[in-house]
Amino acid sequence: MPDVRPEQDTSESESDDDEPESPDGMTAIGKRKKRKNMQQEYYDINDPFIDDSELAIDDRKFIAETKQKGFYVSSGQVALVKEKEKPVSAKPRIKLSSNPIAVTTAPPRGTRDTPIAVDAVEDDDPEQSISVGSKRKRYVTVVEPDGKRRKIMEIASAHPAVRAALEELQAAIAREDWTTKGKFPPTIKPILAKAALLAIEHDEYDDDFFNLMPTLFPYNKFTMTKLIKRTIFADHTKLLQQRQDKLLLDLAQHAKEGFKKAEEYWEHTVVLWDRRRLAKKEAGGAGVEGAASDTPMPSTRPPTPQGGDDKDADAAAVEKDAEPPQKKYRLTDQLKGIIWELVILSNECCRLENEKNGLEGSVVTLSEQGQRKGLYQRIVAAFPEGWMNSSIVSREVSAIKKRIERDEELRINAQ
Repeated sequence: MPDVRPEQDTSESESDDDEPESPDGMTAIGKRKKRKNMQQEYYDINDPFIDDSELAIDDRKFIAETKQKGFYVSSGQVALVKEKEKPVSAKPRIKLSSNPIAVTTAPPRGTRDTPIAVDAVEDDDPEQSISVGSKRKRYVTVVEPDGKRRKIMEIASAHPAVRAALEELQAAIAREDWTTKGKFPPTIKPILAKAALLAIEHDEYDDDFFNLMPTLFPYNKFTMTKLIKRTIFADHTKLLQQRQDKLLLDLAQHAKEGFKKAEEYWEHTVVLWDRRRLAKKEAGGAGVEGAASDTPMPSTRPPTPQGGDDKDADAAAVEKDAEPPQKKYRLTDQLKGIIWELVILSNECCRLENEKNGLEGSVVTLSEQGQRKGLYQRIVAAFPEGWMNSSIVSREVSAIKKRIERDEELRINAQ
């Protein structure tokens, strides 16, 4: 009888993968297991001959946030959350100045109308050096006695007036004998005060100025800062007060020039008030024919409980329209800007006074609100008599402050 052997299945099956494998690579039935060839399982996606354009069909092309949260079924286009656009204020912003003494009438640099030249710092023109030197400072690295490195402003990159004062100060320092450090030379104080006041006027009275002092004097930054601030306190306060006086004169001048428009606006409000009064009078007398014009008509509204909100609101509205509008000067953006700058100067005076008291060890503290009371009276005096009061000025200052804080918050969120 012939020996009939069953044909072996040469096709690969999943069962082959499940067969136990010995350490030498042989399976239990004695045949060597075929290893998968990874090159045969996956084709080369980098081969230009293979068309694999369909692989990108399911790739995400856009990323957006949907209005509805979670999982849901949508018919048509999916509603997406639009990006929040920064609201454009119709009124011009009132910018804060870091230095109240610095001149703010110069046009901004770095814009299309006033570009900054690349070689402006190297230009010999003194006018360009004045406007550019204070904005583009150059620094050098110095090593302090304790081994720390610090960047110090180069004197040559300061404003020309400040640079001249600092060079004069350097020459005076070189002539002094600093063997006894316990007593500061009295001849140096006027020169130091002059340099500090010029730095204030040209908006260079900052950390760079105080960081420069230890490289000129044999004292640390804290000692020089305390000495300078106490030395120039009276002159610094005087500069702020002079700036306030000038702004108050400008405020009075602009208020005088715009008084005609303010008066016309008030007359217009009086006309509108008179029309509303006549309209209410006619509406009240139309209900009863032949009634006297001066007889008050009963209200057609249902009665409300005593002390109710509706009754209080009606009484307030009647009382408001009982008298014609009071005279009130309508402030323009220019006038608001001047008033806000006056408030900044007042706050700066208060800060300087508290700072001096702290340096001298005094516990006396001035409040900004207390300082503003006298300022508000001076602002009221700048307007025509009877057209402004301190309550209106206080409300306007609060509104300006809130608007500046809101704009600053929007600017920070937009970054």
